[in-house]
Amino acid sequence: MKSGNGKNKKSKIAPSFSVVRSLNDLGEAETLDGYKVGREDKIFILKWGRFVICASYDNHFIYEDKSGKPNRWAHMCTCGSAAVIVGSNAYAGDASPTDTGELLVCLLHAQYGKHADGSS
Repeated sequence: MKSGNGKNKKSKIAPSFSVVRSLNDLGEAETLDGYKVGREDKIFILKWGRFVICASYDNHFIYEDKSGKPNRWAHMCTCGSAAVIVGSNAYAGDASPTDTGELLVCLLHAQYGKHADGSS
């Protein structure tokens, strides 16, 4: 697409975040676009062909965004942060090592010790 000055404009795709609102239940939540999610102990990682255990937080949980919407992280924390798979060194303060050594954790909590809402 060209603008009035003849220069090409790059089309930008805004990232879509799976923002969550709580339903007053620590095991269930709903994204702002109406997708219901629930707390799970482990999530199946298709590329690996096996389950990875989710970190257990008191006030938030890790979930898989199965909505299929483009530009979204597949794994999220209900605080609004992405969830990532880390090795046992990264989560030593959050949980005991798992059999495989990996754990799905909240990215912000792993980096800063707090969730996006400031809770720990």
